[in-house]
Amino acid sequence: MKRRIYFLSVLGALCASLAVGAVPAWIKAASDSAQNSNLQDAPAVVLLDEVTVDVTARGVATVAHRKAIKVLKERGSQWAHGAVAYNEATDRVRTTNAWIVRAGEDVKSAKKSDWVDFTETSLLSLCGDIREKRLNFHSFATSGDVFAFETVTEGPLLEAQLAQHFDSELPSIRQNFHVTVPAGFRIEHVVHAAADIERPMIGDGGRTLSWILRDRPMWIDEPYAPDSMRLAPAIGVMIVPESAAVQFAPAVFKTWSDVGAWQEKLQAGQCDTDPALTAKVRALTESAPDVLSKIRALSVFVQELRYVSNEKDIGKGYGYKPRQATVVLERAYGDCKDKSNLLRAMLRELGIKSYLACARSEENFEVWPDFPSLSLFDHAIVAIEVGPELSFPSIVETKDRRLLFFDPTDPHTMLGDLPQSLQGTSVALMTGEGEALVTLPNISGEAGPGYRRVVSLKALPEGLVVGHAKISATGQAGADLRRRLLLVANQNDLDQIARKFLSDALRSAHIEKVHKADDPRTGVCELEFDFGVPNYLQRMPGSMAVARLDLLGHAGIPNFSPKTRKNPVVLRPVVINDEISFELPPGMSVDDLPGKSAKKTSYGSYERFCEQRENVVVLKRRADLVGGRVDVAEYPALRQFLADSAKAERATVLLKVSAGAPVPASVTATAN
Repeated sequence: MKRRIYFLSVLGALCASLAVGAVPAWIKAASDSAQNSNLQDAPAVVLLDEVTVDVTARGVATVAHRKAIKVLKERGSQWAHGAVAYNEATDRVRTTNAWIVRAGEDVKSAKKSDWVDFTETSLLSLCGDIREKRLNFHSFATSGDVFAFETVTEGPLLEAQLAQHFDSELPSIRQNFHVTVPAGFRIEHVVHAAADIERPMIGDGGRTLSWILRDRPMWIDEPYAPDSMRLAPAIGVMIVPESAAVQFAPAVFKTWSDVGAWQEKLQAGQCDTDPALTAKVRALTESAPDVLSKIRALSVFVQELRYVSNEKDIGKGYGYKPRQATVVLERAYGDCKDKSNLLRAMLRELGIKSYLACARSEENFEVWPDFPSLSLFDHAIVAIEVGPELSFPSIVETKDRRLLFFDPTDPHTMLGDLPQSLQGTSVALMTGEGEALVTLPNISGEAGPGYRRVVSLKALPEGLVVGHAKISATGQAGADLRRRLLLVANQNDLDQIARKFLSDALRSAHIEKVHKADDPRTGVCELEFDFGVPNYLQRMPGSMAVARLDLLGHAGIPNFSPKTRKNPVVLRPVVINDEISFELPPGMSVDDLPGKSAKKTSYGSYERFCEQRENVVVLKRRADLVGGRVDVAEYPALRQFLADSAKAERATVLLKVSAGAPVPASVTATAN
């Protein structure tokens, strides 16, 4: 019996050894591929990243994903992981495999238990259908290893559109995307990529598409760069069924009007009302003196509702279907489409027309006008019809109407403004009258994000320089300050927010009497505080002293040290107006003031002016940064402008100390 057990043990070990050594042919082929010329200092390289989609006549898609990564440095082992997302209500995960290949041999194959199943539901979701199987071989992979995985899923398409981004932080040798449709169907596509990128191949009478990208460079992460996906080559595939394909279930969108018609049908009956909703609108608006005040009262109410989503039945399109407005009001929570739908229902009670608009919540995301698809959107906002008496930077005038766009999900952005992530993007407006894309404005200049910062300083005989600061933030600058203030848990948190508005020169300042205020009518968020600074004045040889006036931080204006750059720069607009007043100590007079400085470029402008008003020195400074994308070729000019602007901020006043005058203890002598 013992001999039999021993024999079976040896046989099992031998079989296991043989199984471990069997490397799939596709991994061998990827490992033998040509060397990538853009490896640079890459920790790892993608040998192959291949997605194959096979669509049936019923609209069921089988998606196979294969990926092989070679670890070049020990830190590259962090990329030894795989994942596959699926809809647990409609999809089936047919295959999950993974391997570690070392010196051409399979030294580790994934077991079923290595793939851990996670829900993709967030803390702000009640429940959801989307799940993800994940595998992590970080701790096992080492330099020289090849990590590879493959997954296969099967499930129905919601729409006859597919979107694929060739996004990778690592350099890649080969990335493939293949699509096959049944006989009688054909494929149309749009490509969004640089002109020098190889284009897709269409074959078999329009039934197959193949796009192969070779030798893609490593993504270099840099400050103020767009997300890597924004610059990655991308393709939109449209599956066109034959006219007799009655069994084809996915929605077919040829135009944006088709997208709107589908949405209108899905959302029919959801913008409802009842006596409770009518009464709530009356209670919120009965004291409002005008239409704008009524709209503002309703918008604030909906903004303050809890954000909670229900992500069930995504495969049926319910990710685009709001719950009934009366239900959202009763339960006092909802997601973006629920909140937008409720606000529309409440505005209708006042006789105000409004429309749902589908948007993308990711900043700088490009909505392709030549690819009508639901997949481009993940957010919903409201477009409110307004008359000529209202003037806001978030108003867009279309051919037929003036529309005030508003995001009821963002609790920090006031009516009349737009979240930065939505500015300049396109939204799909659902009016029921031939829907189309509408481009939202980029809000900059005086109407955009800005700071008004006023500081007064006074030197006391005991050697302390005391000051008072008032920070007024508007637009998205106000939204950012509002967001930070809402997270304050104690007085120390509030003091730290105030301290960040001061420059490094005042890092030793003592902060006190911090006061905050917010006006929803104007959107101005304010912070006021007192501060004290020891050793502020510096004594110089020859009965002279120096007072620094660069007291405030950069407030959103970047500074770039590297002389060269790989990626474009994405700037957020901001306007800063500073006024700093310094009351001269007794026995001191001005010997020299900072000179006037000004510069204007396509990236922005700055100007500085200093004057004396009796015994007070006043420094006024304005900086205006234009938002937008700056290409790599323009980076040196942008860097020089920002360096000049930072230099102009450094302002000092040279003071003359009268003979016999009392000198504050804060004035410290310097060596001759």
